[in-house]
Amino acid sequence: MNGTPAPLAAGAPDGRPGTPPPASGVFAWLRLLRVPNLLTVPGDPWAGAVLAAMTRGPEASAAVLLLAGLSSLGLYAFGLILNDLCDLAEDRRERPHRPLASGAVGVPAAWAAAAGCAAVGLGCAVAVSRAAAVTAAILALVITAYNAGLKRTGWPGWLTMGACRGLSLALGAAFAGWNGTPLVVTVAAGTTLYIAAITCVSSRETLGWRRNGVFFLPPAAAALCLLTAWGVAGIGGATWRLGASAGLGAWLLWRGWRLARTVSARRTEPVAVQRFVGASIRGIILLQAGVLALGPGLTGPGLAALLVAVALPAASRLGRRFYGS
Repeated sequence: MNGTPAPLAAGAPDGRPGTPPPASGVFAWLRLLRVPNLLTVPGDPWAGAVLAAMTRGPEASAAVLLLAGLSSLGLYAFGLILNDLCDLAEDRRERPHRPLASGAVGVPAAWAAAAGCAAVGLGCAVAVSRAAAVTAAILALVITAYNAGLKRTGWPGWLTMGACRGLSLALGAAFAGWNGTPLVVTVAAGTTLYIAAITCVSSRETLGWRRNGVFFLPPAAAALCLLTAWGVAGIGGATWRLGASAGLGAWLLWRGWRLARTVSARRTEPVAVQRFVGASIRGIILLQAGVLALGPGLTGPGLAALLVAVALPAASRLGRRFYGS
């Protein structure tokens, strides 16, 4: 479930900027799994579960949130490994430093790991409900279709990549007993557009861009997502929740605008584009937190605080050592 790269490490041993050094052992597996990106995943199903609770009634239990996060992580990791397996011939020609292309991770082991990750993702969903199992199965099929060829189709591929993250949010709602209310659909659609915009930018990560406007697509999509979420949520008198969500949204938009302005001056440099994409991926944590802050009780705001205080700085730190493309 790639399509959303993060920055590559600079200062490569072979002198090529943006090429990481060879990896082996555990380090190779961490690179294969794009470890900085993994920290951006649990917030999707958590946001979905909290949004479902806003209309369904009781808050999602800790067990449901844990299983939803594990399911989404398993399917995301399945997609990441499948991406490299499907791109192996191309990577051997153009990106020989990658774990599979370099032989640091064996192909049979990668297939086994992909199957295991898919089993974890689907198994957690089956253990909870039929709705969760169906949603997880659809997500697995979309991930497979993307990696099998849709990622090379331009905008349909970008939207498919975005749909993977939108479905990840819907998966959390299904775990929490979502009853089909439009709030979940609205935010899932906004998440889809945000990731599709990042995927659009990443489609030329090795070539750079000639136009500046494309870098403003992710923050614009994030703004649209949050504005529609605030409108549909109708949280009434809970103004502190809206204020917290608006504050996180403002942080995300300021961050995205600043990134876009910075990379515009270096838009033809692949490394600059890769770093922009990686930072934008990590920015989804702020989008998730902005949605979670709207949730009832203390669960949503508490998870939002966890994402901002722990996941975001950890992902940023790991992003300096591991790539995500």
